[in-house]
Amino acid sequence: MADVKPSIVLRSATLSDCGQVADILIESRAAFMPYAPSAHSETDVRSWVQEHFVPSGRVTVAELDDGLVGLVATSLEETLPG
Repeated sequence: MADVKPSIVLRSATLSDCGQVADILIESRAAFMPYAPSAHSETDVRSWVQEHFVPSGRVTVAELDDGLVGLVATSLEETLPG
């Protein structure tokens, strides 16, 4: 019997994703940058995700089995010098 591999679906984030998006941002920062405390509280991060980040329309989420497993965001603003 052939192995069935799960399919990851990429789609635009919606307001109903805000809680999971915030969880991913908070948990990944804690896991991969434990030496650098966040300048913002979890409450502030969650508010920013709901009020600015997801509504920007520039966030794509990766969904697997009805749960989010990752995300990517883009910006129209140039943030590099020159």
